[in-house]
Amino acid sequence: MAWMKDQMNATPTAITTDATQMPQMDMPTSGMMVLTGLEGHAYEVVFMETMIEHHDQAIHMSERLLVQTGSEGHQELRAFAQRVIDNQSAEIKQMESMIAERQ
Repeated sequence: MAWMKDQMNATPTAITTDATQMPQMDMPTSGMMVLTGLEGHAYEVVFMETMIEHHDQAIHMSERLLVQTGSEGHQELRAFAQRVIDNQSAEIKQMESMIAERQ
């Protein structure tokens, strides 16, 4: 899954639209494509590894929101970002445990 980490850490590039610039991330191929041809424990492990990468990106995005908005940021959004961090961190630990059981 190292290729996914490389893609997740890619530097955003700007694309120009009519009146705005929007950041664009180089995203890896859909995680479901990685699962093609796998079965049983191999399928389960790769599924969870892919989900961990997905959750990790959500955690990093939420952390950036908290840093960039600071204490003056919209409190409801900051609370949501913190819940994403807490919940998805717990889910990552759970999936890592399940991966360990399958190896």
